[in-house]
Amino acid sequence: MHRTNVFMRVCTARFLQSSITRRIHTSRCLRSDAKDVVARKGHLEFTKSSLYKLCLPLPAQAHSSDGQKATEAQEKSDTIFLLHSAQPLSYITDMIRHESPSSSWSQGFSTPNAVTFHSGPDPSERWCASTGIGDFLRDAAIQGSFKMTVMGQDIHVSVPTFAQRTRFLRESLHRKMTEIERLTKVKDECDAIAKRTAKRFVIMGAGVLATWWLGVGFATFYTNLGWDTMEPITYLTGIGMVYSGYLW
Repeated sequence: MHRTNVFMRVCTARFLQSSITRRIHTSRCLRSDAKDVVARKGHLEFTKSSLYKLCLPLPAQAHSSDGQKATEAQEKSDTIFLLHSAQPLSYITDMIRHESPSSSWSQGFSTPNAVTFHSGPDPSERWCASTGIGDFLRDAAIQGSFKMTVMGQDIHVSVPTFAQRTRFLRESLHRKMTEIERLTKVKDECDAIAKRTAKRFVIMGAGVLATWWLGVGFATFYTNLGWDTMEPITYLTGIGMVYSGYLW
């Protein structure tokens, strides 16, 4: 009976150990698969200079401890490409070929359709390599993402939303609106100063005319000069005011 109990305990321990080992192996596989899935996802960003920044997970070159190049690594590193909307899709293919980690991987680009671009739900439909990047991305923005097939490997690239694509434009608009508000305040201050200055000129002109009218009346009726003397003075003064107004 004692031997039977010991045997059962040993079997149970071996079963638990094998179960734990399988769980660890399964979790490692899942983490590895998750890394592969994440590594095969790229993203697209917009820059302030109206260029597209395309980040793609391409195979990286492994290095040993002595610095010599080893075989192509399974892990992938993000490679950034700066693109212009007027460039064709074949430009991306050329850039990827120049970034190839090994000669064998680079030779694969000699085959037709080594890199294909898909923006629709049908994987059998692909875009022509001569299509402009701007036209392709406008169609891909409707779907929110597009797919690239590089040497038989699918890379899903996310396209920014409308709010993300217009972030720099909205920041520029905000700066311009702030500058316009500041200039509007300066304009209002200048208009207020101009109105006060014009009002002062009107009051001063009215005061000068009133003083001249009173002076002519006083010299005409209350002094010995009389109208015979004041008439040519008023005539010449009126002609002078006309010429002054014309010159003004």
